[in-house]
Amino acid sequence: MRGTGRLFAVMALAGASLMPAQVAQAQVGQQDRMRQHLQQMDQQVQRMDQLRQRLQTLDQTLLKQRDMQRDQTRIQQHNQLHEMYGAMDGTVQQLQRNMERTREMARDPLFGNDPQMAREMEQLRVHWEQMGAQMEQGLGILERLQKRLGGA
Repeated sequence: MRGTGRLFAVMALAGASLMPAQVAQAQVGQQDRMRQHLQQMDQQVQRMDQLRQRLQTLDQTLLKQRDMQRDQTRIQQHNQLHEMYGAMDGTVQQLQRNMERTREMARDPLFGNDPQMAREMEQLRVHWEQMGAQMEQGLGILERLQKRLGGA
């Protein structure tokens, strides 16, 4: 029995030494995921900056096109498109602020150390990313409208 008792003790010690290593490995994996999520959020914020710059450039072009128009109907259409650009810019600004807030919250240990909170933050990040993609699609539509309006 003594031999069996020692064997169990050695096995228990070996198992106990593996547990902290597994926990440490899981923590490293979680930290890597969090670092990756933060990088993705940084990229999304940069995308929103680029989207806003694109909007501003298009709006300036639109205003130049409008100033060259003589037809009141065309001027009115340019003005409506200008209002849409302004509204979209405001929406993109708000989306960008929300992305920045989410990124800052994700850096807080309260969120990073709690697996449930980390999952929720990731879902929020994905949501903002999808909204950003929709904004880009909408801008593409507005660009095509502007081209048609400018070329007509």
